[in-house]
Amino acid sequence: MTSSQLLISGEGSERGSRYYILSKKLAVKKFAATVKGHWAIENELHWQLEVTFRADHCRIRKGNADANFSTLRRTALTLLKNEKTAKLGVKNKRLEHFRSVSPAVLAEQHAESIKHGSLIRMVCGAQDETFANNRDFHEHLERLGIAHTWIVLPGVDHDPLRTLAGLTAANWGFYRQAFAEPPERESPARTPDVDISFRVRQQDRRAVIVNAPADGTKRPAVIVLHGGMMTFVYAVARPERLAAIAPVVASMFTFDAKPSVPLPILIINGAKDEEVPIEGGMSRNSIVRRGQQAPFKPLAEVVQFWVGVNRSQEEPQVETRGTVTTTVHAATPDGAATEFVVDSAGGHGWPGSKPRREGTKPISSFSGAERVWSFSRTSAARP
Repeated sequence: MTSSQLLISGEGSERGSRYYILSKKLAVKKFAATVKGHWAIENELHWQLEVTFRADHCRIRKGNADANFSTLRRTALTLLKNEKTAKLGVKNKRLEHFRSVSPAVLAEQHAESIKHGSLIRMVCGAQDETFANNRDFHEHLERLGIAHTWIVLPGVDHDPLRTLAGLTAANWGFYRQAFAEPPERESPARTPDVDISFRVRQQDRRAVIVNAPADGTKRPAVIVLHGGMMTFVYAVARPERLAAIAPVVASMFTFDAKPSVPLPILIINGAKDEEVPIEGGMSRNSIVRRGQQAPFKPLAEVVQFWVGVNRSQEEPQVETRGTVTTTVHAATPDGAATEFVVDSAGGHGWPGSKPRREGTKPISSFSGAERVWSFSRTSAARP
């Protein structure tokens, strides 16, 4: 047993007793050292991990992640303790490192370089929880004399889709300015951008296409905004300007409009995709679902839509290798091929790429680039 007394300033003192169960009898001094040594674990390790890394507040639990992060924290704590150049405590050493690589400090260190040839735009919703930090950084850039654009969107919170909508069509002027060629390098054959307007659930939507040929020749266009979904939209609106398309881990929202001419199409999806479910409906990813205005069409219906508009052969050739099933509706004399590839083990993401976030496992059985290139060489329409 040990007895302790806690002195409380202005309130007197409290006395308490603690009881211990031992497997052997110890001398008084040895017993006292053992008790103090137990509290040293809390004071010298656990307490420092909490103060420095807020370890007790960490909510990582999945798989072995908690053990892995515990090891990383202890390793980092040892490195910080062994760092002797900064005359600071362990917590302040860590904070000093993050301060040294913060955007504010980097802007100060490289202000003169940033002033020449940099195009900077800051956009933040007025209801965004990070608004104060963004405003402070905007004022910091002003003090440094670094030219930039500061846009505040009234009524918008930390929502990327509402932010894009709030910027309206003016958003694209920034990218045109950023990616514009110098005057001396501009080509007279450069074609203008193309805007496409369409409606989903009575709401206006807009796609911006760059480098789309205006002479009607067929070649792939570069599509900006929303990847695979916009590939479908552009293909329906301007099929005569494309040689072929290959929307990856995407779907369609409507079959109201149809392309005017057949267009070879390769559709690639993962059966375990949570963001764009192969069976259609609303996304199971909360961020995607929050901005989704209409349910995805089931991929089986999407394939049949393109088989019809492409006048492809109705009887498909089906081949399964491992987890990958390829369904090919071959081209007819006056039509185009429709090919559908499904990986039963694949999720959302570009085939062959690394996962972008936890819980997402892209298709790993083949390379998306190689598959698309192979399809374009054999099936693409020629001018």
